[in-house]
Amino acid sequence: MRRRSDVWAPSPTTALLVLLAARTVSARLNLVHDCDEVFNYWEPLHYLIFGHGMQTWEYSARFALRPWLYILLHALVAAPAAWLQGGAPGAKVAVFGYMRTALGAASAGTEALLYRAVLRTCGARTARVTLALLVVSAGMFQAATTLLPSTFAMYAATAASAAVLEGRPVEAIVAAALGIIWGWVVAAVAFVPHALWVLLSAPLLPAVVAAAAVAVALFVPLAAVDRLFYGGWQVSLLNFVRYNVIGGGQSALYGVEGPFYYLHNGALAFNIALPLALAAPAALALNWLVAGGDEDGIFRLPRAMDNLADNLSDRPGNTAALSAEGTTDGQKSKLSAKTSTTQDSVRRRPAVQQERQGTDQLSGGALPVVASKQLGDRDLHTQQGGWAPVGASTVAGVAGGGGPPWVGV
Repeated sequence: MRRRSDVWAPSPTTALLVLLAARTVSARLNLVHDCDEVFNYWEPLHYLIFGHGMQTWEYSARFALRPWLYILLHALVAAPAAWLQGGAPGAKVAVFGYMRTALGAASAGTEALLYRAVLRTCGARTARVTLALLVVSAGMFQAATTLLPSTFAMYAATAASAAVLEGRPVEAIVAAALGIIWGWVVAAVAFVPHALWVLLSAPLLPAVVAAAAVAVALFVPLAAVDRLFYGGWQVSLLNFVRYNVIGGGQSALYGVEGPFYYLHNGALAFNIALPLALAAPAALALNWLVAGGDEDGIFRLPRAMDNLADNLSDRPGNTAALSAEGTTDGQKSKLSAKTSTTQDSVRRRPAVQQERQGTDQLSGGALPVVASKQLGDRDLHTQQGGWAPVGASTVAGVAGGGGPPWVGV
């Protein structure tokens, strides 16, 4: 029987190459599925690059619903491509192809980050399935090379999910803010789980301050570019929310989908992955019940989620993190029994630790285990560039991290 540590999975570099190949095929064969993509994004981009293009009502200064910053970001790729083509026949078609290839590369990059995070935290088997589903997904094939803000938000959500799995709150905050402010503001709903994880895993005040600072840093250039193009202080993000969300416009002009739209669309886009994702909470709950909270159950829990309870218990004022001096005799006995149980559990889990070490070797040795210390009732492995529970700053210092304790989970 094959040992857990011998389970093979492609390296992150190999996964990136596979994803690049899949997204290049999408850039070549994917259709233009949405009229908004043509008239609200390709036409304004054509205007910036070639000096003329059609304008929709959304870009009228009266409404100012579309952010010009999003167009400028893509012009950074399209303009050099147009310059290289010069006045050659078919230059515009070539620029279209270059732009789509760049979109596919951006998608492949964020997907590779997610694959690496899954490989490091969930194991080789889960990583292989994740990579296969990403490559064959019809939804990813369509969305990855589409010039729409929702696609930009998808890149950000993928990067934020990778950051959550690897226990990196700062990166998760930045990715989420990029997707919402510079991408598609209504995608904020998709980032609610990421926000909850940051608030529960990191100290509250630093997390809120960091989120506010990133939001301001992204909002200022958005407003400045809108001011330049609309000729007045128009903030497209706020105008969009007012028109489509609050009810200041006619957001139902083109129809409203029913409550089952997302299930129907998700089934078309992700096929078998959708029911598997919906069943994941029940599967994790079953794992917790069968394994009694240990890591050697039926399914591997991501480290970021597996240690969330410990992170909460390390916060000041939480009775779950009582010191030895402030506990009653009954509490001391409970803590002692729990620590004993955990130590027994640690002795039963060599295969899991071997798999983690083997997984780190598969990823190029980027995560060697450099320190180990018992913290509370959980076996702590602090890894260079990896994760560390909140409150484990001393162990992080041994590992050479040197950063604030809330940088990792």
